[in-house]
Amino acid sequence: MIYHWKRNHESSFTPDRICLILPILLITFLFSACATKRYEGPVSGRSADSQLATTYALDKVISATSLAALAGKRVYIEAFSLTERAGEERSAEELLLLAWFSEKLRKDGAQVVDRKEEAEVVLSIMAKAIGVDVVRRDLPFVIYVESTRGRVDLHLVAFDPQGQILFTQDRQEKVTFREVYLFYLIGPITWVR
Repeated sequence: MIYHWKRNHESSFTPDRICLILPILLITFLFSACATKRYEGPVSGRSADSQLATTYALDKVISATSLAALAGKRVYIEAFSLTERAGEERSAEELLLLAWFSEKLRKDGAQVVDRKEEAEVVLSIMAKAIGVDVVRRDLPFVIYVESTRGRVDLHLVAFDPQGQILFTQDRQEKVTFREVYLFYLIGPITWVR
């Protein structure tokens, strides 16, 4: 028996109990560390996960879009989005849409022109949504999951020089970029869906 040094009674901390408590404290200490994902983004302010999720979704939208009807025609592209602009400059999303659709049109046999007056067709790309949602879930000490869901929702309209609508297309895609950490120490286990 161990006696309390101030009082003359038995203590509840016997050597057997101390041997039981020490491993529990050690395990608690080891698994109390957590995985922390630190963000250090580019000047654009978007993390790499956000950029990947968005561009994967945009790639799926463009792959599903057929612009073969514009083959052999001179096409002017304009893009519109709800993102903020600095003055008259185009947003990063609009520039990405212009570049990606310019490549798609050229692959489909169209000639992309820089001035609206030279065009036989004006292709307007309206971005209803281009962005990400980040969802974090965890069960303390067991699992931590971070899902970055990229979403692209576009409305395309092709006009002739007189303003008549030649065709419209609506395209939308979602891509989930997920990272999982087990026991806050093992990971990330990453996949794209």
